[in-house]
Amino acid sequence: GLNAVQPYDWAGFFRAHLDSKAPQAPLNGIVQGGYRLSFAAEPTSYETALEDDEGGLLAWWSLGLRLGEDGRIADVRMGSSADAAGLGPGMRIVAADGRAYSDAQLRLALDRAKGAAAPMQLIVSNASYFKVVNVAYHGGQRYPYLERVEGAPDLLDEILKPLPLE
Repeated sequence: GLNAVQPYDWAGFFRAHLDSKAPQAPLNGIVQGGYRLSFAAEPTSYETALEDDEGGLLAWWSLGLRLGEDGRIADVRMGSSADAAGLGPGMRIVAADGRAYSDAQLRLALDRAKGAAAPMQLIVSNASYFKVVNVAYHGGQRYPYLERVEGAPDLLDEILKPLPLE
């Protein structure tokens, strides 16, 4: 059916995109649309709204954690620093860098870790057990956003533009 609209190797295209096990997301469409994926140290309005709505802290693009409001680990991104350190869902962070856990304290620990040689130190509880976990992460807070590429065609905005009402 797609070949009737535009001749192409559509079967190969879909196999490459659906069966791919690439470590990176396929960003080519965003790049061709005039943007690039960048990271900032401050959360976007989306992340702020998500944290306000769900409670907790979204450290997905830094440590690889999504936390509940009490420091309980809701999810761990595979291949992240948190995953490598052995953290898992259901554990609860009770301290970050020797201080009682709060979202603000973990943000400070992330900021202190930026460029530091020593790993971040977390104290976690799992059921009735406590342990100290060293997390080899040194990138600070990271939140993704789309950055406009100067001089590139602005196709993404054109695609997302609302259709006129008739």
